[in-house]
Amino acid sequence: MTNELIMLTDVEMQKLRKACASLPGTSVQEEEEYVTHDPVLILMSTVLSLNRRWYSHALPARKYFERNVYPSLPKTLEGLKSFISDAGSKRGDWQSVALALWDRREWDKARMLSELANYLTKWRKRNAPGGSELDALQEWASSTSKEDFVGRI
Repeated sequence: MTNELIMLTDVEMQKLRKACASLPGTSVQEEEEYVTHDPVLILMSTVLSLNRRWYSHALPARKYFERNVYPSLPKTLEGLKSFISDAGSKRGDWQSVALALWDRREWDKARMLSELANYLTKWRKRNAPGGSELDALQEWASSTSKEDFVGRI
């Protein structure tokens, strides 16, 4: 098997699009649709899903956050940053943060979530100060290369 790039003709691409459009939706798309409108839950899902099984690990952790923590938080990245700070990261106690967020000892994910929230909050202030957090996340995703991002978080 070679690593050659196969280019589709316009007709083949149209057929592929048509075939994809006719695929049935999944329950995951419906169940998770609300997350796509919430920057805090987007970051939470992103970090929790790294190197994890979604249904057995990441989703239960996020659901714990949604039930036990999220209702009392401001629904902003700044609100998430404040919660993380109050939960122990000022002392570098990432395990306490993880327990507060998910009732799990995943200190590395708590640290990553904090760093990601800090990074994106700063990016928004510099590059998209007038827009919503969701608009800023979309702008960041479309304008930042992997090389610009990897290694910063």
